[in-house]
Amino acid sequence: MPLSQRTKNGQKRRVVILGLGDLGTRLAQTVAERGLATDLKLVSRDEVAAQWAQLLSLGTDCRVSSARTDGLDVAGMTNVLASFEPDLII
Repeated sequence: MPLSQRTKNGQKRRVVILGLGDLGTRLAQTVAERGLATDLKLVSRDEVAAQWAQLLSLGTDCRVSSARTDGLDVAGMTNVLASFEPDLII
């Protein structure tokens, strides 16, 4: 079983990371590479989230996707969080 599919109780772990500056990209790499989530959503106001999502999808078992919205855009963030239903928001 792939590392990202192993969970303590067999449930999916869904994580959203808001902002992909230096810290956000390091967190995204760690979460994806260490199998800390089964699904990872990267959110950024520019296209860097899509680029990192594609890169991490190629090199890990984690399902990585992206959304382009500003963290201060209430409607945009509401849509992202409602559709993804994360267990953890970073």
